[in-house]
Amino acid sequence: GRLWWVDLSWGLITCNPFADAPVLSFVPLPPRKALKYMEDCAVLDKYRRVAVSRGKLRFVDMYKNRSSFGSAQISVWTLADPDSTEWTLQYEATFSEIFNDASFKATRLTRQLPVLALIHPRDPDVVYFFLDRHLFSVDVPDRRVVQCELYELVEELSSERIATRFVHAWRLPPALRSGLRMPLR
Repeated sequence: GRLWWVDLSWGLITCNPFADAPVLSFVPLPPRKALKYMEDCAVLDKYRRVAVSRGKLRFVDMYKNRSSFGSAQISVWTLADPDSTEWTLQYEATFSEIFNDASFKATRLTRQLPVLALIHPRDPDVVYFFLDRHLFSVDVPDRRVVQCELYELVEELSSERIATRFVHAWRLPPALRSGLRMPLR
């Protein structure tokens, strides 16, 4: 087993705490994804996330790409081997492509840059976003909306305060899932 610490501006630190002599290792973010000191630090958790999906670490990044005339894009990278520092770009899409799809138009959401919520824990093609009090999911390779629902949080948060830190998704192992069932009396 490994422990991982994530710095969304720079990279990941990992360690096997069960090794005879534990050693910290650094895994940089994918090429050209590291940020300068304090660059965008106040909003990183609105547009970046590292999480596990289908058993592998994924890095999700939303950014403006100069090569696509400034269009906002999303990319998903995979660290297939935890002993490696090599990230593989799985896919990327522009928000213009997503917004122009009939599935997005059917949601009647505004065509503005959403806030990143999470990546599906079992399907790395599906990424979730916050926009206009809605949580919606996009199949990024297909550039289509899969689901869109109004969300309610315990405390009302403005769009300026909502971020990935408010939503976590994971698939519990069977031993923990069975422990959640309450006996009926």
